[in-house]
Formats: sequence, C-alpha cells, structure tokens
Amino acid sequence: IKFNFQKTNQAPISFLKKKGKGLGDYLKRLREIVKERDYSLSEGFLNLAQEKVFFEKKKKFDLILVCGVGGSALGPKTVYQALKRKKDLKEILFFEGLNPLFLKEVQDKIKKTPKKKIALFWISKSGKTLESVVNFSIIFKNLKGKKPEIFVLTDKGSPLERLAKER
Repeated sequence: IKFNFQKTNQAPISFLKKKGKGLGDYLKRLREIVKERDYSLSEGFLNLAQEKVFFEKKKKFDLILVCGVGGSALGPKTVYQALKRKKDLKEILFFEGLNPLFLKEVQDKIKKTPKKKIALFWISKSGKTLESVVNFSIIFKNLKGKKPEIFVLTDKGSPLERLAKER
C-alpha cells in the first residue's frame, strides 16, 4: 500500500510540512503494520485492502453496512472516501449514530436487497461501546430474514469477540 496523503486530504501542503513532522514516523509504522499483516492494532483495518478473500466476497454483496462509533468507523470511512476518488467502488453505508432519517434510508435499502446479499461489519475496539451495541441491534433487527454475512472487528478477549465466536 502506498500512503499518498497529499492527494487525498484538504489541508495545504504548507500546513502539512509545518504540522506533520511526526508524520514520517507514523507512515513508517503504518507500512510495517501492512507488511506484517498485523490486525492486533487499531490501524490493522488497512490490511483489509490487501485481503484477496475480502475482495472476492465483496463482489457478491449488493449492500455493505459498517456499524461503528468514533475511530472504529472513522478509519474505514476515511480509507473508503480516499479510494472512492480513484476507483468505482460499491456504496458503503456507515452507521455511526442514531439518525432517524439515515435509519429510514438504510431500512429502505435493506428491503430492496435480496437475501444473502448484505454484508454487515461491526467494528468496536472494546466490544462494549453503548452506541455501537445499540446501532448494531437496530440494524440487526432490520436484517431479519435477509441472512446477512456479518464480520466482527474487535480486540481479543472483548465481549464482542466472545459473542461472535458463540454465533
């Protein structure tokens, strides 16, 4: 993965040069995470872009939902928005809050999507963030009978990991 932040951000180069002195070290860390395929760190989501299995499966989904709050949704959303500028990507709906208008939009899209054609990503570092749990349960209730494929990204040993392994 090549990290080219200059083409995907909206900050002037002068600002980045002034404020971004530590950016080189952080980019080096990101490259190492990707090289080692390390999913144990919060930046591990970057590895998804290289996962052949993920992209092969992605082709079969008509609707992709991401449920996460704060950094759990912000990282994937940022990468998606940056990639979307360069490539024609399927729409991904990021369910980050309790917005009734957005929920209605999601419900309408779920109703129109055939069975087994929905992917739901539940991302929560701790696995117990209240907003994330509430959002997931709202989406999950709307998915009854749709047989979605659910992907869980969380810390090892979290309540969410235990729940995912049970089911």
